[in-house]
Amino acid sequence: MSATNETEWLGDHSGDDVVLIDSAPGGALSEAARQSAVEASLSLLGLYFSGGEQELVDRAAASMADDSTDLDVLRAGLRLRVALAATRKLTALLEAINKRSTFRYELRGAEHVGSMRGALDVNRWVTRAPGGDQDITFPVLEVRRGANTPENILATYAAMWLNNELKRSLSASLATPDAVEYSAVRRLRDRLGRAVQLPVFTQCVRNAQAIRTAGAAKRVVAQVNRRLQRREIANPGPYRELTDWIEGCLDGMPAAKAGEIDLSVYGPRFESPWKCWRLLTLETRMQVCRRNSRLGSPRRAVTARRRRLLRCGWSARCAKSWAPSRAR
Repeated sequence: MSATNETEWLGDHSGDDVVLIDSAPGGALSEAARQSAVEASLSLLGLYFSGGEQELVDRAAASMADDSTDLDVLRAGLRLRVALAATRKLTALLEAINKRSTFRYELRGAEHVGSMRGALDVNRWVTRAPGGDQDITFPVLEVRRGANTPENILATYAAMWLNNELKRSLSASLATPDAVEYSAVRRLRDRLGRAVQLPVFTQCVRNAQAIRTAGAAKRVVAQVNRRLQRREIANPGPYRELTDWIEGCLDGMPAAKAGEIDLSVYGPRFESPWKCWRLLTLETRMQVCRRNSRLGSPRRAVTARRRRLLRCGWSARCAKSWAPSRAR
């Protein structure tokens, strides 16, 4: 097959995918590069099957349908696929944030009975009601470490919003309980629910629920961007990626790419053959290494020049004195 036919068969591959694969962290064999390669290759499946001998059926485009109900079903299904792809991306970011999250020290009120151990809260002490014969309590202020930061609030808000989006998009679609999307939604909603229950995000639930408009979300994004510019965040990687993603979505950018949406349909079923092949390759290499280690290192041939060199060996009396001897 000539080069022209190969180009016609596979189509024009996007240069952005090649740059994404080459610039992925860890090289071409990393997890991110493999994910990018899978997403880029899914667009070629349609071209591959279109060049076969099977018969193709011509159908009208969805935008030319006479019934508007078909368009509503299509929008609901696409909305569900986008939510699935976005949730997979968000769960990875939440895991990275949870490993090394930001914090701040806060003053919290407490009550000490009998004796005072801390700084007295004068305002509460003056305005408190008399206790009578009860034990004397002292209102104090304690310094505690909390995770109620703007970036953690933004991450909690994204998790809660996507959890509701999965629920609404699933109810609007025609996905049945035996569909792939139905089980994926249940699994991802469970992961988001467990993520919000982590101590890092649990403290931010009340402030995240207060974000009800796009303007409020943009104000939180602006606060996080200012903290990133001032280098006040110790682990800026996942926070910056999350902030840029949410800011782009608020400005009208797509929440997921085409490859990510296609991959969300296949799920682990598409990944299992690749992983099995990779594990088989690694196991084969390990077996070869074990066999070579049992055989030992290869013996080098002695050249004529090395034959004339003097070597040290044991003397005839087996004494510990070294005597020069000719190599045979």
